[in-house]
Amino acid sequence: MQIKVRTVDGSVVVDSDVSSDMTVGGLKELCAKKIVFPPIFQTIIVGEGTPSDAAELNTLWPADVAESSATLILALNVMETGDDQTRFDAHEALATMIELQKANQGILESTMTVAQCSLKDPEPSSRRLAIRVLGDMATNGDKQVTDAAVICLADKDPQVVAAALDVLGKIAPPGDDEATPAIVDCMKRASMEYGEEVCFAAVRALGAISVKGDKRFSEAFAWSLQDGNSYLRLMCLDLIGVLSQPGDETALAAVHSCMKDSDPGIREKACVQFLLLIEPGGDLTPLIEAAQDGSIRVRTRAFMSLEKVAPEGIKAVGAAVIAHVADPDENVRCVAVEVLGKIANKGDMDALEAARSRMDDEDQDVKDAADEAIKALRATD
Repeated sequence: MQIKVRTVDGSVVVDSDVSSDMTVGGLKELCAKKIVFPPIFQTIIVGEGTPSDAAELNTLWPADVAESSATLILALNVMETGDDQTRFDAHEALATMIELQKANQGILESTMTVAQCSLKDPEPSSRRLAIRVLGDMATNGDKQVTDAAVICLADKDPQVVAAALDVLGKIAPPGDDEATPAIVDCMKRASMEYGEEVCFAAVRALGAISVKGDKRFSEAFAWSLQDGNSYLRLMCLDLIGVLSQPGDETALAAVHSCMKDSDPGIREKACVQFLLLIEPGGDLTPLIEAAQDGSIRVRTRAFMSLEKVAPEGIKAVGAAVIAHVADPDENVRCVAVEVLGKIANKGDMDALEAARSRMDDEDQDVKDAADEAIKALRATD
């Protein structure tokens, strides 16, 4: 008997003369030779029904039918439903299929065609699994899959969108002109339309394809630093410091704003990222202001950052440090005294007096730091 199997978009998978006593399971095996997806992922539809694998083909159509037609769809959700053994078998089959596809690029196009049909499936789990499978099969820079993932960013289901973002982060070329604006747009919509999962996925994807110095990325991360989630702001703060060039005004302004964040962890992190962005001779006012912070950790970090970037003898920096050699917290006092010995000019009487004032400190580490600072600050003959 002659049988033709098509996908839902009309692509022909099988058009062959087969034995009339072939079963649906045998037909699936025949389809697998063309599309690679093994029978466990296939569903054959005849008319309005879904026959069992054991059904013989000659029982599914009238004997006088001109052409025996069936539709093939992928049942990818088998990886998440059914019993444990079925899920295990499905994942094993998928791994084998992906290895086969990598070894034989000639079968990729038909495999992709069938998988992409599942992106239109009414069931969100099928769409999500379809884009993940496409991502697993694709090579870096695969435009066909990248384009499919970009389209999925408009999906109504947050898990489908998150899966598409993961795929873009994995295979989209750095700075891609289509993926980049699509991810940025998704990131800006995520909080209102999808929620936290997509917010984080968008930031991860954008970070994965970022190009250092490209202002599209620093501007996007700066925008996300306004998000209400502290963990997301920390992630963006990390990325904006690493991916922006020193002197980037957008990035510097965003980091400076983070030094006034309500979360002390973010204010502390901002002091670190400031070091990556400040140019030699740049304005140190944000760090000097951070040295007055109400958080012990932030004050300590600000002094440590000033030590690394402040030129020796800058009065404004020296004054900020001197103001905290008597800080209520011994850790801040210790760091302030240590930094004072490194940034003040030799013979600076104000700095020397401040260091000497801590020689009778109740904390031994502070006294030791004061002793070292005094040695460093004494004028040489």
